[in-house]
Amino acid sequence: MFPVNAYEDAAIVEGFAREFLHGKFSSLGVGNYLGYYPNNIGITLLFSFLYLFLPDNLLTLRFCNVIFSTLTAWLTYRLYKELFPNEVNYSCGVLLMTVCFLPAIILDNLTYGDTISTSLCTAGLLNSVRFVRTSLVKYAIYTALLLMLGNFTRSVALLFLLAVLVYWTLNSKVFSRTLNSKKVIAGIIIAIFAFSLPLRLFSFIGFKSGIIDEPVGIHANPIWRWINIGFPSDSKLGYWDGGRNTSIFVSRYKCDPKMASRFFIHDIIDKYENIGRKNTLKGYIKKTFWTWTEGTYNVNFYGLSQTLKPENFKLYNTPLIKYAEPGDKILRGALDWFLHTYNWITLALVAYYLWSCVKYRDFKTELLVYTILFYLGFYFFWEVKSRYLFGLYPILIILSYNSIGLIVKQGQRKFFH
Repeated sequence: MFPVNAYEDAAIVEGFAREFLHGKFSSLGVGNYLGYYPNNIGITLLFSFLYLFLPDNLLTLRFCNVIFSTLTAWLTYRLYKELFPNEVNYSCGVLLMTVCFLPAIILDNLTYGDTISTSLCTAGLLNSVRFVRTSLVKYAIYTALLLMLGNFTRSVALLFLLAVLVYWTLNSKVFSRTLNSKKVIAGIIIAIFAFSLPLRLFSFIGFKSGIIDEPVGIHANPIWRWINIGFPSDSKLGYWDGGRNTSIFVSRYKCDPKMASRFFIHDIIDKYENIGRKNTLKGYIKKTFWTWTEGTYNVNFYGLSQTLKPENFKLYNTPLIKYAEPGDKILRGALDWFLHTYNWITLALVAYYLWSCVKYRDFKTELLVYTILFYLGFYFFWEVKSRYLFGLYPILIILSYNSIGLIVKQGQRKFFH
């Protein structure tokens, strides 16, 4: 019903996937997009692989997203049952909430790594919990492989990996828990080794075969670039800088990460000195508050497109597409306000659940909490968009749904006993 065109990075990687099909790999070269954004190589290769067997158009990728977002709903349901075995009779509500989660539905239009990676990382969390519960190493291997694939499609999987490693470690006998320490060590080694294996293999094979001129990542963007963008020195609060830092890295420093890193570090120091410690702290707090409370996951931009040229907005006409055109503010405005409200309710429910966990020392969802904390810490410093929190939506649904259950039970005890 809303067949909008691909937008920004989604359009770029889809175009490179088509080029790969025809043996064109120039985008991997030094100074080209995949050369300085190697984190997008995995999703580009996946799209190219799909195009080998299926029609090479955006609908193929979007139907793939539909499959994975539906799978995410089922995995969220299974994860809820794994964490709350005594709530099995009420667990179908989680399935309903997840499959009807509006941002996930709209972002099926986003032909990028978000939807697929979220599904794989949620499956990784499920198997991680099963590893702690059963001590079977096969679940540690499943976790490692799923997070490996999640990282191949979107590198935010690193935050899930860190949460899993902390979860396994704190549940080992070293911390007076039940999990065998040797199995934990084996699981951690497997997970770390496997995590970036596909990209390392591509780098090795591609370099040896002459597809790329050097191993992947030699001239990639340094992490200081994103931290510099994320420094809240102006009204953007760490949001996208319009390409300033990319231009500096590519044009001024010719993709030399060491030289560029020095510039970005000095740029951060200059910004800090200009606004001072107090304003820097205020800026980071505002940035964090905005990131977590905005709540729309940028669906208006990435799910319904925001192309600058009206003639490039849609793939074809449908009865509803006219209501989503960039100039029509009614549907987009209503969508924004609905998602703002939904997000605030979700955050309130999650806060209530976490308060209840602290009060009653309930650690059933500790893995989910570790994941949230890693997201919170990471995006405190990193470049931000509300879409970047998309991978957390299964976790937020699980916690908020259980919070509803707690509130209902308390109401029943108060009024019927």
